[in-house]
Amino acid sequence: TAQLIDSANDKHLWSDTFDRPLTTENIFEIQDEIAKAIVAALSETLGVGELEPIEVVATTRNLDAYDLFLQARPLFHARENLDAADGYLIAALEQDPLFANAWEMRAALQVLISDYGYSNEPRAEAEPRARQYANHAIELEPRSALAYAVIGMIDGNEREDLRGDTDFADIIATFSRALDIEPRNASTLNWRGLRYLHVGDLAGALQDFSSCIEFEPFYVPCVENHFTVLAAMGRDEEAHDAYTRALDKGAAKIEYAYFPLLARLGEEVAFKTATNSKELLRGWRRHDELWEAYNNLDQDYPELIESIQKYYTRREESFADALVFLIHPLGSDWRIPNLLVLWDASMKRYRQTDAFKSYVRESGVFDYWQQAGFPPQCRPVGDDDFECD
Repeated sequence: TAQLIDSANDKHLWSDTFDRPLTTENIFEIQDEIAKAIVAALSETLGVGELEPIEVVATTRNLDAYDLFLQARPLFHARENLDAADGYLIAALEQDPLFANAWEMRAALQVLISDYGYSNEPRAEAEPRARQYANHAIELEPRSALAYAVIGMIDGNEREDLRGDTDFADIIATFSRALDIEPRNASTLNWRGLRYLHVGDLAGALQDFSSCIEFEPFYVPCVENHFTVLAAMGRDEEAHDAYTRALDKGAAKIEYAYFPLLARLGEEVAFKTATNSKELLRGWRRHDELWEAYNNLDQDYPELIESIQKYYTRREESFADALVFLIHPLGSDWRIPNLLVLWDASMKRYRQTDAFKSYVRESGVFDYWQQAGFPPQCRPVGDDDFECD
């Protein structure tokens, strides 16, 4: 039985009961039938006109495989226990080796398991396996949106890490192809948003992250990236409200707190709680100095940066991205910059450095700007140079 209730006054608006024989052969047809009936009823009852049609597309008829896939899916969305999620998918593929949805999600997980610290395997070593799984998913189901998105994600990672040469226009086109197949695919929107962020298109990034959380409110990366971009755009109060809502619904990780935002808003306790997380600097003794530094980012802090880097050498490699995110606003050019903070006001000094210019050129961003146009915060200088605010 499906019901529509007005939550403001508990008024019953609509209901229907679906009574069908349920078998392994017809479960997905029944899902499709019920979904379409509910959409039609909502459209008429709420008076919103024609809504988008819903189609339940299943790439397995094996209910055991499907159940295992459904156990992996929320872990994938929350970016938690990703090794366990991969285990569920391995078991699903043992039940049905032709299950394209399981192959495409396994493709994504190969990289994410490395990125989120569930494996010590470097991202670059996991990516060929991920690309293989994605291509296999496409062979099984040519309209596999997530598989195309994984390929775009890998190409984007290679440019970000200065390992590849795929044009940004082609990377973005790959994501757009995936969205043509499945416009509400959260992973595709998140990864395309990150590439827009990479090239300084903050408005494009915000649109993708906003759409992502509209379709999947608990998709953690989009929730976190959404308030991050708001802060990078100087919309601090909106970013703070979005961050608070994310914490309210358990859709934000404390170690990925947006430190420049917390400093600008005077949130000292929140700032120090985040920097003391075990993924960052728990056990390090100078959090008061770090807080003061963030409140005076126009000064140099080479000794403080060195202290953090020395502390890092005793940690696992998977923590490096979080530390880069933390120390780049202090004036560090250690490692490749974290995209999430690259365009924030806290990084304005870094954007005047040779290191920034070199990164923009080597990662293919400057070539993209010359073809697609420069973002508002940057402009060409002559025929072969640029400057950014």
